[in-house]
Amino acid sequence: MMPQPRGPQGKKPRKPIDPIEQQKANIRTSLMLIAAALVIFAASSFVLSTMPLFLALFIFALAGITLSIIAIVRTAVYRGPWFFYIAAGVSIIYGAMTLLGGIGLALMPGAQEYRECRAAALTQTDMYTCDQKFQGTMDKLTGTSSSSSSAAR
Repeated sequence: MMPQPRGPQGKKPRKPIDPIEQQKANIRTSLMLIAAALVIFAASSFVLSTMPLFLALFIFALAGITLSIIAIVRTAVYRGPWFFYIAAGVSIIYGAMTLLGGIGLALMPGAQEYRECRAAALTQTDMYTCDQKFQGTMDKLTGTSSSSSSAAR
């Protein structure tokens, strides 16, 4: 019974990966990263949607983050290029920011009325009226007046 060869730090050496299999894995991982980025960008498009569609923001953001995490694992297993880690990390950060922004908008008082008002607005004047109502709601919450913010413009 011979002891198995060990690496420099006492670990078993990893089996070499077939170059063709590694190339296929890299292509699949890059496609997964592209899909993750597109799904997260799609999530951010639901920010001003009304309530049934607004929930798609959370579904898309979580799906994009999940795809990015899977891409990181695949990159580690198949020893993919280092920029896959960076792309997945940026994608996870953007997905997390989108998710946190969505949570903030879901919990913010007056945000649902604002989204409904914007969805029903037909003209620029209607949108401006919605913006002014929402600004008034935010001013009441923070205790400031909108006259100072409108004077700065």
